[in-house]
Amino acid sequence: MLRLRLFGRFRAEDALGNEITIKSRKARALLAYLALPPGKPRSREQLATLLWSDRGDEQARGSLRQALSGLRRDLGNGLAEALRIGDDAVSLDPEHVAVESRSSGDELLEGLHINDPAFDEWLRDERLRCDGNQPVNGPGSISSERGKVLSLAVLPLVNLSDDPEQDYFADGLTEDLIAAMGRFHSVAVIARNSAFHYKGRFPLTRQVGEELGVEYLVEGSVRRSGNRIRVSSQLTETTEGKQLWAKRYDRELEDVFAVQDDIVSAIAAELGVNLTAAAEARTRSLPPENLTAYDRLLNGRAAWWRGNVNEGFRLVEEAAAIDPTYAAAQAWLALQYAYQVFSASMGLTPEELGPKSRAIAKRALELDDRDPFVHMAASMSFGFTPGGNKDRGLRHIEIATSMNPHDSEIMLLRAWHLAFFGRFDEALEIVRQVRRLNPFSAFVVSECLTDIYYMMGDYKQCLATYEDRSEAPAQVLVVYAACCGQLGASLEAQHCLEDATERAAGRFDPHRFAEMQITICARQRESDLWRDGFRKAGLKL
Repeated sequence: MLRLRLFGRFRAEDALGNEITIKSRKARALLAYLALPPGKPRSREQLATLLWSDRGDEQARGSLRQALSGLRRDLGNGLAEALRIGDDAVSLDPEHVAVESRSSGDELLEGLHINDPAFDEWLRDERLRCDGNQPVNGPGSISSERGKVLSLAVLPLVNLSDDPEQDYFADGLTEDLIAAMGRFHSVAVIARNSAFHYKGRFPLTRQVGEELGVEYLVEGSVRRSGNRIRVSSQLTETTEGKQLWAKRYDRELEDVFAVQDDIVSAIAAELGVNLTAAAEARTRSLPPENLTAYDRLLNGRAAWWRGNVNEGFRLVEEAAAIDPTYAAAQAWLALQYAYQVFSASMGLTPEELGPKSRAIAKRALELDDRDPFVHMAASMSFGFTPGGNKDRGLRHIEIATSMNPHDSEIMLLRAWHLAFFGRFDEALEIVRQVRRLNPFSAFVVSECLTDIYYMMGDYKQCLATYEDRSEAPAQVLVVYAACCGQLGASLEAQHCLEDATERAAGRFDPHRFAEMQITICARQRESDLWRDGFRKAGLKL
């Protein structure tokens, strides 16, 4: 997978973050032009005129051939497949290219000058378009044929199996559909937490549409019996309750991934989303070779959502062991190790957990670097573990964002990364967007906001993130303790630490959490602010 950074200084990387040197400035300009957007064919005449407008036709075409040949050499055998060179047109293969989204204040192709008036004019116009809040290739910039981003919710599939324990399977299919639909840049999909607010409930379609602010609902059921599954699904317009599409699938269990692909493609077609082969491919993760591994992963994810972290870890570890080539299982395992850095439930130190998490994340990237969840896991593994690489962690979450711009978990993790880089305004804007996609999951948003407001020095606002402090998780109470310390309320800080210890019931160490908050900051200012607050709260660091 070829990664391109177009905002700020141009940079090309492979899937592991290694920089690729593109020797010629015109080759860099050519790559950038082809990447806006990737997949769009550009005629040879168009490219020659854009980059060699001061030369005759024959000389310009010869210069283009020479630039393309040099570009293929620079990319090497592993990445040259990203470049499609035909007799009449040239393009980038979107399945093998990811373009990082824009960061606030970064200029398109900053410092790139090739002294060609045609290219300079194009670049000027593109920069003006970006400054006019029309991002070239950022989240939400691609609109459907209807001219806007559509809104949709996938409600939990109803488990119709005789065994109620099969709920995890129905929930897992629902989560996979949410993730797949979220990869269409022109469809905003409500987050898993808020969609599952309706699990076990059967409200009116219009009511759900109004509460979630969506135009369309996907509903259905799943029945699993032995190696057979029956999946029913329908798409409904929320204002009038009109059913737009419905289908039932009776298949072997091994066909579950084909069923998911068919549902996503049918819904996208019904909504008028223009499905190129590349766009369709973006909705799919590589399936496992072993269905038992998939089953274990779904079970592990369900345990995770129930709050049973150790059980979830055990099941995900089993999935990764059963099928070592299953990228999604490897990514979940890496993510579990990274999360454990902040707690103490596994009995491993952060210094032991970090290398384990990063090694598994690298393995997942090697297996499938086109899965946004794989990059999300890598962002945690590299950005938030001791001995990692904060810049690389940020790059991976930016890649995940470019692949799935409407996934609230990816968005929220990106906000956290930006906050720990001191980019608070950007982080707060992302949190505002997450609230629209995840209206019934305020506790996750509040947890992110506590860190942002604390590092901004707004301690009173930080303490107000949870209306009822009894609902705050242990790690938030430790942040509250630091706030109280900064405000001179030492007794209240002590109470927060005591409540955090009691609430965690041995699964959480406030000292360890505090040390990690200090460690993962990209700037000294925020590190010093955390250290000062925790010490004032009574923690010995």
